[in-house]
Amino acid sequence: MSERILIKVLVGSRGMGLHSENSDEDFAEVFIPDENILLGLNNEKIYNKHSDETDVARFPIQKFLHLCFKNNPSILDILFSPEKNWQKVDRLWWPIYNERHEFLSKKIANTYIGYAKSQLSRIKRHRGWLLNPPKEETF
Repeated sequence: MSERILIKVLVGSRGMGLHSENSDEDFAEVFIPDENILLGLNNEKIYNKHSDETDVARFPIQKFLHLCFKNNPSILDILFSPEKNWQKVDRLWWPIYNERHEFLSKKIANTYIGYAKSQLSRIKRHRGWLLNPPKEETF
């Protein structure tokens, strides 16, 4: 058995229609890993493939479903992505997609609030650095 991609979807600024001409393309893939991963012989983690113009975040189905139940904002973006953003879809994706609302819980408020707070914190740190850049390079 080899890896089987269930969905490859355009996400990020292009997926949401908020991109500029300089924006790269961000994709997410959910896949069923090969038998070594499924049997626990190898440990598959979330990983990203980067190039100058394209980034791909990859999620084994077990990790994807775990994050769905936790109402992870980035994962819910994949789960609720419109079909027009789908680059590749396997028939096994449809049962998950058709039941996507069943993953939502009251946890969603806390996960999105936490995500928003972390983004605001990053913005504040970046603004602080822009207003008061370090005097010396630190390594």
